[in-house]
Amino acid sequence: SIPTVDVVQPYVNSKKRFSFPATAVYKGKIPLDATDKRQRIDFILASLAISKYSINGTIYNNADTNTLSDHFPVEAKFLIQKK
Repeated sequence: SIPTVDVVQPYVNSKKRFSFPATAVYKGKIPLDATDKRQRIDFILASLAISKYSINGTIYNNADTNTLSDHFPVEAKFLIQKK
C-alpha cells in the first residue's frame, strides 16, 4: 500500500475540524448535545509526493452549508507547476 497524508488537517483549527453531522441530520433543529457528536469522518488523502504541493484545506462547516447534506463539504487545494 502507498502511505497517505490528510492534506486538510494542517489548515483547519482543531475546534473546527469536524465534517459530520451537519444540521440536515436533525432536519434543521440542532439538539443541545449535537456538539458532542461532531466527528471528522471525511478526509482528502494524498500520497506523500503529492501532499507536499497542498496549499490549503477547508471544511465548510458553517451556516451556508449545514443543510446541504448530513456531511459538510471538504476541499483541498494544490499548486503543481508545469516543468
